[in-house]
Amino acid sequence: LTVSQHADFVNISRSSGLEPLTTAFNLSCIPEIQSLGWRSVKVASYDCGSLPLIEALSKSFDELIISTGATFDSEIEATANYLNNQEVDFTFLHCVTIYPTPLNQMNLERLSYLQQYSPSVGLSNHSLASQDGIKADLVAIHLGAKVIERHFTVLPEHQTRDGKVSITKDHLVEMVYFSKLDHDSQKSYLSEHIPDYSMMIGTAQ
Repeated sequence: LTVSQHADFVNISRSSGLEPLTTAFNLSCIPEIQSLGWRSVKVASYDCGSLPLIEALSKSFDELIISTGATFDSEIEATANYLNNQEVDFTFLHCVTIYPTPLNQMNLERLSYLQQYSPSVGLSNHSLASQDGIKADLVAIHLGAKVIERHFTVLPEHQTRDGKVSITKDHLVEMVYFSKLDHDSQKSYLSEHIPDYSMMIGTAQ
């Protein structure tokens, strides 16, 4: 997308009541991204441990959303220590870097590990949407996830490169409905609709 197309995206999103988000992959792109009006910025898994990038982003945006899929625990902890010391708002996303991710390899217990370092955690999910829908997302929300990152499409699966892992409008409607249930009602919903959801819990390591 061109710079003007990015600016249009920001304006259209906000006029529709949505907060836009983009990913910063390097230091040189920060001024341009900031000039377009983004308040929050995503940090890819491979950059979670890049403290120079994290430091620069934390000074330029109100909130960082940081994926942790390709990061060592020591890097997660160092990044968390820096951001907490600077009193920066940030979210750690649990992510398994397998595309698509089998549900039995989700290891959603990892959210409890990330909650040691940030009150806001979430899931970056690349499970097979046509087969598994948003099952892992719902379990993650029940376990305390405040942010869910998914690929999204308005096209048929075969017409987009990421179609196999992309959710649809109907998936979003279900996710919002579930997120508004109280904790006990969420558990009942999972027991009824995803009776084998425990296989996604796994371990924190």
